[in-house]
Amino acid sequence: MEQYINELESHIDELVRRISQLEKLDDLPAKFKSLDRRLVSEIQTLREYYNACKTIEELQKDSQELDGSIDTLLLKLAYSRRELMNLPSVEVIENKKVDSEDVLDYAARIARFTRQTPGPAGSAVLPWPGEDQLRKGMLATLAVQMGTEGTEPVDETTEIKSPEVEPISEPTGAPERRQRRPQPAKAKINLDFDSDNDD
Repeated sequence: MEQYINELESHIDELVRRISQLEKLDDLPAKFKSLDRRLVSEIQTLREYYNACKTIEELQKDSQELDGSIDTLLLKLAYSRRELMNLPSVEVIENKKVDSEDVLDYAARIARFTRQTPGPAGSAVLPWPGEDQLRKGMLATLAVQMGTEGTEPVDETTEIKSPEVEPISEPTGAPERRQRRPQPAKAKINLDFDSDNDD
């Protein structure tokens, strides 16, 4: 760019000298036109360079902001990792595996109860224990517990007798109660006046 400016100055000096000496200009106009085209191209390039520098400055500013954000995130990540390492370890309990045959059997049993079964009482085969099964299980558990203590097992048909209650004795010095005497039965009056035994 500086070279073109110096060339322009020399052309201007040559133009002034020729005009002062009344010499012909000849090739000077063509030189000025050629120099003008080159200067316009250089100015356009300079403008693009300036815009590129401005874009680079904006990108550098954004890069600095992103670097600051990354540093902040790294600090937070390190702090979170430190807190996570200080937490007590929790043992993971593995779930007990269930056999697929048991799952299919249970699914087949409950599949029939997706709708109401016909009949007033419904089906007797339920996927959950009934009252009789619960009672038998409780009696069996009680029998096992009592059997370990040296007693006889409890039978389901055994009748539980209520304890005998002893009569309460009267306190000392209390007045004696009089027993009521049985009253004679009242005579029945025959109100049948149309009887054949009437005189």
